[in-house]
Parts: sequence; structure tokens; C-alpha cells
Amino acid sequence: MRNGTLRKLSALVALSIVTSTPANIKPVAAQGVFDMGAMTNTLSMDHVTQSERSRAKALSRSMRSQFTKPASGPRRATRVSTTFHPSAAVRKRNYAQFVAKTRAVDPKSAADLQHAFATQDIIGQLGREMARYDLRTNDVADAMTVYLIIAWYGVRGRDEDPPKPQVAAVRRQMANAIKSTPQFASATDAQKQEMAEAMLIHAVLAGQAVAAAKAKPEHMTSVKAAIAQGATTAFGFDLRRMKLTDKGLQL
Repeated sequence: MRNGTLRKLSALVALSIVTSTPANIKPVAAQGVFDMGAMTNTLSMDHVTQSERSRAKALSRSMRSQFTKPASGPRRATRVSTTFHPSAAVRKRNYAQFVAKTRAVDPKSAADLQHAFATQDIIGQLGREMARYDLRTNDVADAMTVYLIIAWYGVRGRDEDPPKPQVAAVRRQMANAIKSTPQFASATDAQKQEMAEAMLIHAVLAGQAVAAAKAKPEHMTSVKAAIAQGATTAFGFDLRRMKLTDKGLQL
């Protein structure tokens, strides 16, 4: 990713109380969409299905071994691919599910999300930015990498871009962890797509929340806590305790 890509990723959905988004990014939602009362629900990965959450928690056990030593290769590797063939129908269903669950806690945010999904090729735009880091939207490991890095910065109230070697190292960790998790061997393309796209959307929301809180610092503590809770809910570890290095995420 080039300098500014992390901020561009977070601006793509433009769910912001910040009015100074880059000129080439078209805002699609009204100001104030991030109601702090609903923030924790929105960012806590509640949109990932129970089966995918179970798979993610199984994955977290494999991930911990990657965090405590240099990533060298998958342990007890399974015959599993991290990539999937994306389906427009599955994406439409994922979006609808995301909007429906958001509507239950914040109808205004749900309406803005629905408008964003209907008027922008969010995943396509993300893909073009991710390509600068040699990452793809149709790869679960890549999507997890984007989410975890943006969340790592987010729990610190930051949104700058990481060095490319750090991104590559986290990506290796994610791929190795997935290939060491037997539960992923049976995951269908639709299941992989659901998890990957949930990760990417939450990454965008987390990054945008930090950008918004920079304009209203009184919200930053709540935003950081919500992002930390989201990562813990999804993966079972606390990003606030981790370092981001050229060897990846390290405890």
C-alpha cells in the first residue's frame, strides 16, 4: 500500500462525521452516522455468522502460535486454499445481512450502509487499493490482514499506513494459521466470501471511525474500545497487547 492507502480504504464508504474526505472520494452518507451508542455493536463483528465466528475462534488458536514465533510455514498443514471464487449473489446476500443486523441497533446507519452498497462498488475499490500491497479481496488471509492491521492502528487511535514488509509478514501469518486450522478445509467458497467481506467492511468502518474521532476527540476512547472488542470477539486476542513488526504481529 502506498502512503495514504489506509486512509483511502477507510474513506471509501464515507460513513463519517468528518467533512474533509479526499476530493476523489464521494461521500454517500450524512454526517453523524456513527452514533457512539451503536458503535460497539457495529464494530464487534456481530455480522459474522455463528459458524464463521466458530471457525475464526478455531483459527485464533493457530494464529497465536504464529504471533509468538517468526512465521516459517504452516503447522499440521491442511489441504485448504485461502482463496475463493466470488459470487455476486453471495455478495448481495452478505450486504443484505449486514444491513439487516445494523438496522436492529441503528436504523440510520443501516440506511446509509444500504445506500453505500447500492451506489458504490466498495469491494472493487478496496481491491484496487489492496493490490498495492499485493493483497486481493478474494482471499480470506488477505482480508484478515487488512482487518487486523487497520484494527491494530485503530485501537491506538491511529490511521497511518504500515510499511509493506509488515503487511507481507502479517499476511504470511494469516495464511499459515488458516492452513493449520482443519475447520477451514471444509469451508465453501460462499463461507470464505462471507468471512472475507465481513472483515473488509469492518476494516473500513473501523478506519472511518478513527478518522471521525480525530475530528471529535471526545469519541476516541469509545472508538478504540469498540475496535478492540471487535477484534477480541472475532479472534480471541487483545490487539492492544501486540506489536506490529517486520515479523508480523507479535505478543
